[in-house]
Amino acid sequence: MKKAEGFFKIKKAVKTALCIAEALIIFGVTAACAADDNGKNILNESGTDKKAQSSDISGTNKQDGNSPKESQQNTESAGKTSNENISLEEAKKAALSDAKVKESDVVYTKEKLDFEDGIKVYEIEFHTAAYEYEYEINAITGEIYSKEAEIRGHGSIGQGGNGAAGEAYIGEEKAKEKAISHAGLSASGVKFTEVKLDYDDGIKVYEIEFYSEGREYEYEINALSGEIVKHKMD
Repeated sequence: MKKAEGFFKIKKAVKTALCIAEALIIFGVTAACAADDNGKNILNESGTDKKAQSSDISGTNKQDGNSPKESQQNTESAGKTSNENISLEEAKKAALSDAKVKESDVVYTKEKLDFEDGIKVYEIEFHTAAYEYEYEINAITGEIYSKEAEIRGHGSIGQGGNGAAGEAYIGEEKAKEKAISHAGLSASGVKFTEVKLDYDDGIKVYEIEFYSEGREYEYEINALSGEIVKHKMD
């Protein structure tokens, strides 16, 4: 009886041990699977971040349409100042073009970069066989800041043109037309401040002064021939 009772106790203990072992095995596998799943999740999350980061970088480059090098060049270009000087040769060309003379026909007597009323200008002086010219060209824009021209040795031109018998003056209206035409303006766009007949180095001239768009013009027109003896713009 005691033997049978001991046998059942042993059998029960073995069964319990087997149940515990089975539970441990099941628990271990479940934990391993959970670890695998977590590992996969971590990898997936990391991979997603890297992909998103790569996509963001790619998207930014595509939006800009520029490589890093091109962006740098654009930044440098935008940083350049817009107040660089034109060259002396460009200034001389502007003066010659306005005077309507060829470089081969002129002799330069002054070429200088200077300031006029706080504005940087090229002072350019030259002459042809007939005229002397003085120009101030804006060193930034290339526009004519001021100019002056007169006949060389004009004291000898028109000798005897003093309105004696048989000599007729061209008249004030004709002298005014000559001046505004030479300035490239129209009569409706100017305001005359002086028109008078006077002498300059023994020559009878019409002295004409007028304004247009904030600029002042001065002309001396030979009263007999209608030739421009001198002109100036400020």
